[in-house]
Amino acid sequence: ESTKNILQQKTAKLDKELRALRCKCDDLEKCRNKMSLEISSLKTVIQDRDDMLSKIDSKLESMAEVLHLRTLENDVLIVEQKELKAELERMNTKFQKETSEVLRLRKLMRKAEAETTSKLHPLVVEIDRLTTSKAELPSSMAVVKSEVGTNEMEVSNLMDQVSGIWLNE
Repeated sequence: ESTKNILQQKTAKLDKELRALRCKCDDLEKCRNKMSLEISSLKTVIQDRDDMLSKIDSKLESMAEVLHLRTLENDVLIVEQKELKAELERMNTKFQKETSEVLRLRKLMRKAEAETTSKLHPLVVEIDRLTTSKAELPSSMAVVKSEVGTNEMEVSNLMDQVSGIWLNE
């Protein structure tokens, strides 16, 4: 009986330990299930973040392509700007040369104008004198005609007198 009692006590003790272990196993099972749910939830979160990172990567790649294209466009614009600047400089140089030529021609023109004016002035004075003389010519002609007429009459009278003298002789 004492062995039986010891066995019963040991069995009771082992049953108690077994129940405690079963409780711990149940707790561990609950904990494992809980951990499994959390892991599943974390996997979903990780998957969502991976999807978001993939979208961000796609957007970054797209932006990188756009940036590359814009860089190429910018390079083309820089080349075009340099070409336009060179053309503008050529046109500016040409304009300066043409402006210098125009100024030189204006100076020559003023000089020629001054020379022409100085040479024309005596001619203008002579033309004015001749014009004035021409305007006075009709009245002078009338005077000359009247004098000529008077002279003709005098000549005629003289001729008549000479004729008369000859006739008398």
